[in-house]
Amino acid sequence: MASNADASGDAASGTDVASGTDATTDTGPSIDNLPCPSGQMYKGGSGNDMDPGNACIQCHSQGEGPSYTLAGTVFRNLITQSDCYASGTAGSLVPPATYTVEITDANGKVFKTTTSSLSGNFHFSGKAVTGFAPPYSARVLDAAGNVRQMVNKQTVGDCNTCHTANGANGAPGRIVAPAVP
Repeated sequence: MASNADASGDAASGTDVASGTDATTDTGPSIDNLPCPSGQMYKGGSGNDMDPGNACIQCHSQGEGPSYTLAGTVFRNLITQSDCYASGTAGSLVPPATYTVEITDANGKVFKTTTSSLSGNFHFSGKAVTGFAPPYSARVLDAAGNVRQMVNKQTVGDCNTCHTANGANGAPGRIVAPAVP
């Protein structure tokens, strides 16, 4: 669970603590290799479930909504298209799920938040991140305690700028939830 100080790391690479699998090659079960596994797309509006997979801080810095220190989207596979909800409704092939996103800053201080159950979006802002000091490491936990941990420390808080469907700046793709053993 050690982290390296390299800006190319992410929550989708490294070893999945729960299953011991190499997360850089783990794209999930075959149902998750669809462009939008949940079959549920964002159709506009505001709130916590808006624009999953898009660069949150970049948009919010243009005066659109509150400002964030860190923000992104947790998906169930590496290749999900933008605006696809990470989870679906009751009739979806991908059931709803809520994950905990845990950030540990340069001083060892831990910050936690949860994802929005439909979109997979998460954000840290305001008093929730008072005293935050980069670089940071991150991990995603599910309700059963399964963990997917970022290998390398980061300084950029707009997670979806690197965690695109194709990956950018060394990220292999989306931030991925822990694999279920």
